[in-house]
Amino acid sequence: MEKSLVEVDGLNAFYGNFQALKDISVDIPETEVTAIMGPSGCGKSTFIKCLNRMLETIENARIEGEVRIDGKNIYDPDVDVLEIRKKIGMVFQKPNPLPMSIRENVLYGPKIHGFTKDMEETLEGSLKAVGLWNEVKDRLDISAFQLSGGQQQRLCIARALAVEPRAILMDEPTSSLDPTSSKRIESLIRDLRDIYGLTVTVVTHNVHQAKRISDYTIFLYVGELLEHGVANKIFKKPKRKRTQKYIEGKL
Repeated sequence: MEKSLVEVDGLNAFYGNFQALKDISVDIPETEVTAIMGPSGCGKSTFIKCLNRMLETIENARIEGEVRIDGKNIYDPDVDVLEIRKKIGMVFQKPNPLPMSIRENVLYGPKIHGFTKDMEETLEGSLKAVGLWNEVKDRLDISAFQLSGGQQQRLCIARALAVEPRAILMDEPTSSLDPTSSKRIESLIRDLRDIYGLTVTVVTHNVHQAKRISDYTIFLYVGELLEHGVANKIFKKPKRKRTQKYIEGKL
């Protein structure tokens, strides 16, 4: 396995009295695409929300265990939560642009974090990275809501990229998109890895998508980590019968 960016150790997650994740320990390799797959309600979204402390924004949610980035537990009391969320960006199931212009959406993060770089350069670079620049360069000051669903999702990825993260978390980023837009997002995920050297972790319930995009795969089942490792090996010869059944669409 490549060098790990994120190390998860003994992770348990709860919503009130309900335990959503059970004693998960797994490493996420740096500059690779990791797909997290499993049936609905198995804890996939909960898991990635633990990786940048988004879970604590949900009422009654709490975690036990450690999530280490570069060896440092992100849940230590001296850790700056905003800095963690800058380092580990997040893209959600449904596009969620801010109620402002395309330009302001992309530059919102850099301004909040007090970036001193050329803002126009950041704007253009981020939009080019997601293949949006040529589509919107003449209308940067229109509302982001005027873009199509697929364009809005790419804008949200550009917004995450603008703060120069180490990693991007994506929670079923194509689930609300048409097949053409989904294909573009999948291609973009590979570009983020190959061209920009980012670590990308993608939640998906689509086995075929996981197979297409991932270098490493994590299989969760009712809150437990059943299997993880190199994607090719898991899809060709999984160690667990449940993984095999899920891949074959029988679970």
